[in-house]
Amino acid sequence: LYLLLADFLASVQYELRSAPLNNEKDTELVMAISGYIDRNLSSENLPDDIYRTFGLSEKGSYRLLKEIVGLTLKEMIDAARIERACTLLQDAGIPLQIVSDECGYSGEATFYRRFKAAMGITPGEYRKGAEANAVSNDIQDYLSFDECGVDALLCHWAGLEE
Repeated sequence: LYLLLADFLASVQYELRSAPLNNEKDTELVMAISGYIDRNLSSENLPDDIYRTFGLSEKGSYRLLKEIVGLTLKEMIDAARIERACTLLQDAGIPLQIVSDECGYSGEATFYRRFKAAMGITPGEYRKGAEANAVSNDIQDYLSFDECGVDALLCHWAGLEE
């Protein structure tokens, strides 16, 4: 009977959730996930680490994060990696390979590609101070916000304004 039940549950395509999303516990969980991301950016398999640490499935985390912050786990990780890269790139003494490794990118080429897609310039150009000429106003605004301002901006971009 247990094996039959286990086989049945393994084939269920959707998680059942009895409590509504966006309650205080869900918000605390999202904040814990965000902190975990910031502390473990260099992890090779960060999404799986998060699923295991917080007892979430891929679909469950997707639904939770989309509901609370309007971003997927991948988008949250990418944003945290770019933010960390921007911080590290301000120190010209840190080689780009080290920045790439510290931010959890599998290689320098991946780092360059993702950084340029997010910021509009290469990491080297960012380091040289060219960001004032090449970065869009939205990204410049994002970089100038404090934590509360970032939350409001993310809600605005996700269409969750009150």
